[in-house]
Amino acid sequence: MHSSVRYWTSGPIKARSNWTSQGLENQRTIFIESFNGLFRDECLNANWFFFLEDAQEKFDICKEAHNNYILHSSLGDMSSNEHIEMNENGPDSLVMTGT
Repeated sequence: MHSSVRYWTSGPIKARSNWTSQGLENQRTIFIESFNGLFRDECLNANWFFFLEDAQEKFDICKEAHNNYILHSSLGDMSSNEHIEMNENGPDSLVMTGT
């Protein structure tokens, strides 16, 4: 937090701040913008949607392809599901299955 903001929030009024780490916020923004760009390129720009159910069906097809068939360089050229299966129950896994 910038020193002038820190001084202002700790002054006589004792304003509360909801300040997040700038680095963390940038990482979230980059991830979201990257996802939005991919979704736009791979699904929205590639299809015409005629009604809501049609859009849902096409979104499901895009999601299936993205999770099962498209290889991601950030995951070591594996699909999302392959990466999850490989790391399931690993020491760094956030999702634990079985006992």
